Amino acid sequence: MLDARGDDGHAPHPTDARRRGRPVKPVVGYHPPADFAHRMRRAREADGNPSYQVMAQRVNSNQTTLSKADSGLQIPSWEHLELYLKSVNEDPSTFDEWRTARADAISRAARFQPDLGDDADRPAARRALRSLIAAQGVDEQTIGRRRAETEEHGAPAELPGPVPAVQRLRPRPLLPTRWTDDELLWRLYLSGGTPDAAEQWKARLEQLPPGPPPWRRRGVVVPAVAAALVVLTVAGLWLAGGTGGTPARTGVAASGGPARTPTPPPPTLTPGAPAQAELDAVIAAIDPAEAAAGEHAHVDVVITTYGPPPEYLNTTSNVNEELDWSPAAPGRVRTYGTGATSSPEPLPPGPPAGAAGPPSADPVQLQRTLEGVERPGAAALLRRLGELCVAYPLRAPERIAVLRMLRGTPGLAYRGKTIADRLGLPGKAFSADGPDGVRETIVFDPGTGRLLVHESTIQRQNGVPVTTRQVVYVRSVWDDQPD
Repeated sequence: MLDARGDDGHAPHPTDARRRGRPVKPVVGYHPPADFAHRMRRAREADGNPSYQVMAQRVNSNQTTLSKADSGLQIPSWEHLELYLKSVNEDPSTFDEWRTARADAISRAARFQPDLGDDADRPAARRALRSLIAAQGVDEQTIGRRRAETEEHGAPAELPGPVPAVQRLRPRPLLPTRWTDDELLWRLYLSGGTPDAAEQWKARLEQLPPGPPPWRRRGVVVPAVAAALVVLTVAGLWLAGGTGGTPARTGVAASGGPARTPTPPPPTLTPGAPAQAELDAVIAAIDPAEAAAGEHAHVDVVITTYGPPPEYLNTTSNVNEELDWSPAAPGRVRTYGTGATSSPEPLPPGPPAGAAGPPSADPVQLQRTLEGVERPGAAALLRRLGELCVAYPLRAPERIAVLRMLRGTPGLAYRGKTIADRLGLPGKAFSADGPDGVRETIVFDPGTGRLLVHESTIQRQNGVPVTTRQVVYVRSVWDDQPD
């Protein structure tokens, strides 16, 4: 059962909520993971507030998994959330509502993450950060209350200390640039940003060049410089009048055209630099101790082909495939859609014939499995990774191995945040261009590392896309029940 949020639209800050038995760590913060953890704990309270030990016994799990699920440090995977809900006897009819709420929390949390490579200099990144904070619409009374609560209960380690004084966090409409980087990060956190997002913004600001000096930035007036310009202009006019010369025209270049203020070039980024930083962020978000749930694999995909331009968004084929298999039991595959039969096909025990794999939790072995006897490069590696996930749901150690393998792959580029439309989930996109003119793109869930989308775009030599084949991984899980 889902509960309404606090009166300001976010989960309340932890107070002295007391429980019987062993004390439970409070949920800290006002961000989506904390909000979602409060919802989970209210479901636990509705069941009589059982201990984690009792909850673990009910679902044959362990206390650590369940206590981490509602810690508020991150949004739990669906597998862990489902275990938690079953352990507190939540009505299964509400699970779809919980799944939607989890997707919404992930989407809201992703909005606070910086897009690496989007800003040329630090002032541009600071403007983007101020706009992000303003878009949250959190009033100053709420900011002040949250600041006082944070000072009382302790600040996350990711935030720069100490907690700024309340007057340092107030808006400065006439001088918006006077906020320091640390004050901006605190505003982000108190407006609902995650500690992880604040840490990533801090790293982003530190790595960017400082930009032009303040007197050359549009919209920033330095009184001393303005006064000096007035003096120089008057002096110039006086001198020109005394010698019979022509006053110089303000804002005109020597060639007669409008003068341009030079701007620094964008930083030089190799294709792998932004990709590595974003892959590290996804790796850090995965719970390596995520419990494996059974020996029955279920992979549902939607394969859509678009093309050619200019109407390439029109669907030319659409096929759904539902694969269920187990190492020790018969399985089946059912395919339906454009030009496909809808009758299920029985499968012998084990993965389907011809499937890539099996996956490995060792990045080196995984790369050897995907490459085979050749060294195909980043694009072919992404394509074979997509083929692997059509047959195998990847467990947490295998997803971590995938990301570590890609981290060391030359030629991989981060393409920014995206929304997997058919799933309604936020993702991070990475791509590589192959020598055959095909761009391979994969989209990962930023919280679990699960592959959401694999896309192959065939291009002409001039770069115009001809056709796009997209695979959406609607379901990819292991459980203890055959379909």
